[in-house]
Amino acid sequence: MKLVEYVTAAIHGWWIILLGLLLGVAAAFLVTSQMAPVHQSMVKFYVVAPVAENLSPLQADELVRGRIIAYPSLLTSDQFVERITSSSRLDLSEDQVADSITAFGDPETLTLTVNVNDVDADRSLDIATEIANNFGVMVNDVERVSGNATEGTVLSVISGPSLAPAPVSPRPNLNLAVGALLGLGIGALIVIARVRSDKSVRSIDQLDFEPSARALATIPDDHAVSKLSPASAPYLNTRLAEAVRGLRTTIQFHPHTGPLQLIAVTSATAAEGRTTVALNLALVMAEAKNRVLLVEADLRRPSLATVLELPDRPGLVDILQGEADVDVTIQRVGALDVLVAGSSSSQPSELLASTTLTDTLSELRTRYDLIVLDTSALHPFTDAALVCAASDASVVVVGHGMTTRDELSAALQSLGAVRSDVLGTVLNLVPGASSPSLPPSSGHVSGRRSSRGKHPGAHASDPTDTPMPTAEGADLPQRN
Repeated sequence: MKLVEYVTAAIHGWWIILLGLLLGVAAAFLVTSQMAPVHQSMVKFYVVAPVAENLSPLQADELVRGRIIAYPSLLTSDQFVERITSSSRLDLSEDQVADSITAFGDPETLTLTVNVNDVDADRSLDIATEIANNFGVMVNDVERVSGNATEGTVLSVISGPSLAPAPVSPRPNLNLAVGALLGLGIGALIVIARVRSDKSVRSIDQLDFEPSARALATIPDDHAVSKLSPASAPYLNTRLAEAVRGLRTTIQFHPHTGPLQLIAVTSATAAEGRTTVALNLALVMAEAKNRVLLVEADLRRPSLATVLELPDRPGLVDILQGEADVDVTIQRVGALDVLVAGSSSSQPSELLASTTLTDTLSELRTRYDLIVLDTSALHPFTDAALVCAASDASVVVVGHGMTTRDELSAALQSLGAVRSDVLGTVLNLVPGASSPSLPPSSGHVSGRRSSRGKHPGAHASDPTDTPMPTAEGADLPQRN
């Protein structure tokens, strides 16, 4: 993963990181509140070198420096612990007394610092007092020499025994800080793990696994346009419009062998914005003064009539059932002609597999420069594959973070099985790109039926008035 992907994941998963922070602080507070306060007493000795006839002052100094390093282990030895336990009224075992003692000898300053930690402040001070009174004697007994030794090592108490004014443990501020850092770290790890385990397609780099999956364009998730009424006409200077124009250019200069008059727009699964891409592609194609027809070939969940505020029948189903003629079913929206799905059908797959569809598309080829077919999803029904097989080429819409690479691969295999030529993919609903602010007034666009005697491929007087609506039909993610 790239750094920008980690940053994006952290932004999208901010609530997980915040939750981890709060849980970490709460856990630290709970643990701290359950911990018994630990009090510390301290006593410090200054160690004086022994005097012996056979030792020079320098040798005696080196000798005491070596002994200071050994004194901490002598403080917790069984012999010394037994001595201070028996000489006092401590209600602790010898092991407990030994565990409460920590010591550090500094050969540079010739000092020995002893700390005693205990949950009972008075008992901690009592043990430190016993150490101050008995350790020097203990050292002299152990180091007692004969012969020329005139004097043993002297341990002078230079500080203490004293009790610290506040408990040394727990340390609430430190514990809360550690809990917060651990919570943040765990939250961040969860966010990263979620992203790394997410197999959905989120970048065009993930579309390079086979030639037919190469990205033709990236369409932003344009919130400014999607919040407008589907029947309104947002201005054509949005990033969404520019992205679709980029798709138009890519298709126009695609090195495809053969005609590109019938283009099917499909997707691997539902709710990937397929209808939005098909509609806006047809609109920008019509904007370029082409004779363009948008055919709604999704007979199971049609939505164009609702999106464009058109009568929902007659349409393609009525033509395929022999109940209507092409001339009376095509409707006009700006410079674009639209053929909606029409009446409902209990056998959509059979209608799309009939020769009537092929004959209808052949007739439409003679009237239009380009026909965009808005199909259903390739999974779980075969409807889309049948329509793609009847087209010149197909474009597969991939919803950002919605389709896994395995699902996309299965969709491409389905298209390959019917020998549909796939131009490439469109990564749709990509976050992070929004259009500039739009004026509050955006002219109303109403769909109207073509007059019976008018050629369905006729142009509008001003193609630049073509809207860029965002279809929020059954195949699109619903926004609150």
